[in-house]
Amino acid sequence: MRQFFETTFGPEELGTVGKALEDWRLLHGLPGDCEEVEIAASAILNMFREGKRSQSELTTAMAAHIGLQELVIGRRPPAAVHEARQVSETPKSPGAGADQ
Repeated sequence: MRQFFETTFGPEELGTVGKALEDWRLLHGLPGDCEEVEIAASAILNMFREGKRSQSELTTAMAAHIGLQELVIGRRPPAAVHEARQVSETPKSPGAGADQ
């Protein structure tokens, strides 16, 4: 816990965190000045403080972060939301999951 509160950010650390945030922002097509990016920045700083110090560790943690996933779902273009719903609503094969 002590490491979390005593983490310092030098130029190299800020570069790593900044690159992770910028990659995430571009991946989701978000403008740099939107609220979602500010929230993601806070989450990424916390991940770094928790010990995820490399670009790959941060990228993996961000991809698995439920809050960040939910944050961008609402920002998807309508066509992408529709496609995601179709995939999740695909009917199961007959008898799948039914008690026999």
